[in-house]
Amino acid sequence: MTEDKNTQVHEEPQVMSETDVHDFQGLTLNENGQEERSREQMDWDDAAKQAGIHVIHIHSLPLWKKILYGAAFIGFLMLLAVAVWFAFVGFGAILAVAALIYVVSRLLR
Repeated sequence: MTEDKNTQVHEEPQVMSETDVHDFQGLTLNENGQEERSREQMDWDDAAKQAGIHVIHIHSLPLWKKILYGAAFIGFLMLLAVAVWFAFVGFGAILAVAALIYVVSRLLR
């Protein structure tokens, strides 16, 4: 660091090592002053843009849409639970009929 005549502090630019660059979690600017990211730092939005996918963030939705989508998701889970319940009940009924047929056939011998 050197002090100018106007008592302003002037810092010399520092070069980071490769390890420091990899472990750095802050904002990195290139020579043009634009944000620069490595491949590891590329977030899902950038990857989606490159793939042509439009990403909608939950925090940007209005409250009524959040409630509607939440209700739809809960309804889907309930429908899935009912389907699984009927599958178990149906399997149980088939098993009960099979057991009844087995017991009756054993008694008639």
